[in-house]
Amino acid sequence: MRKERPYAATIEHLQRRADGGSNRPDNPAMACRQCGDSRQELDWLTYRSVKQGEIHEVR
Repeated sequence: MRKERPYAATIEHLQRRADGGSNRPDNPAMACRQCGDSRQELDWLTYRSVKQGEIHEVR
């Protein structure tokens, strides 16, 4: 099912819960499933910068 709808809306945490993020109203945000899955361990701001071509390499 996940492969059939890669652009389905999901709720992501701007600061990952694994990194201490919470469920407070200022942390969750809408994102497409493909972006949420490809983000992996990056924080949301870094991921956004990579997607927009502002950063070309992440260490």
